[in-house]
Amino acid sequence: MKQRILVLFVCIMAIGLVACNRPSTPAAGGQQPRREVRLRFGTSEPLGVYGIIGASMAQAMSIHAPWIVFNLETTIGSAHNERLLLARDLDLGFMNANISHPAALGGTDQYPVANPMLALFSFSEAQIHLMVRRGSGITTVREAFGRRIATAEPGSGTNVTMLDFFRAWGWDPDNDITHLQISFGAGLDGAADGRVDAIFLQSQAPNAAILEAITTRGIIEFLYFDDDLLQLATTTSPAFSAGYIPAGFYGNPEPIRTTVQKNILFCRPELDEEVVYTIVKTLMENTDDWKGGHSSTRLFTPDKALDGVPNEFHSGAIRYFKEIGLWPK
Repeated sequence: MKQRILVLFVCIMAIGLVACNRPSTPAAGGQQPRREVRLRFGTSEPLGVYGIIGASMAQAMSIHAPWIVFNLETTIGSAHNERLLLARDLDLGFMNANISHPAALGGTDQYPVANPMLALFSFSEAQIHLMVRRGSGITTVREAFGRRIATAEPGSGTNVTMLDFFRAWGWDPDNDITHLQISFGAGLDGAADGRVDAIFLQSQAPNAAILEAITTRGIIEFLYFDDDLLQLATTTSPAFSAGYIPAGFYGNPEPIRTTVQKNILFCRPELDEEVVYTIVKTLMENTDDWKGGHSSTRLFTPDKALDGVPNEFHSGAIRYFKEIGLWPK
């Protein structure tokens, strides 16, 4: 009897050990089972464009490479993600190219320490949206001089970009304008009750909140770049070029001329090559499962994944793009 109990106990313990050590993702096609890898992924607010795209990518990974789990973390956006990657508080993060380029170089007041983050791929364009309150009397960027301008919170990609633009234009944000460093939502509320004259926002088009503010609330309208100020803006970073917000995105009959730059997925440099390779391969080979999350990515194709990236790439990304013949020789 004691021997039976002992045998039963050993069997139960063996089953428990197998269950505890079973890999979280079953092997497929006879391959070695994978251990689950959880990655902290900085996007933006959940309903922000980065938040929406990040959630779509996480869903695609859960279908095609479920052993890699994206834990989405709410952040302010590009500049915040850069700081969190530098501090190793994120494993992955979205960023605008005009943030990533100077951050990687370092040696400036804003970026004293070079950030060794590495790129995986670019996936869409971000445009500067210049908007004014209806009835403000402002018709060009130059006419916004001296007025009340909202440029998003300190540390956001929009705020960093617009401070660079102001300096390039010869505007002192502390003296030449009333510089309101507030959220986009607060800026819209201020425009609605007359406390804000202009709102400058860096975002992928179309932005649902902008569309609603124009078509439903009717409180803002687009502002057009003066040619010379557009030229000066594009000289602030090699990441910028002159471009357009396409016609029809906001009910606009014609394209809206503005500055554009790339949105890029970055990782901390220590991230395992096989993990990065799998992320890039999975997202490049299953684009239909994530690029529909937001209309700004609907035209993405893998042959555009290297465009406009001023930073170095991770070896895992390089390995994949070499395999498919996209890496430049």
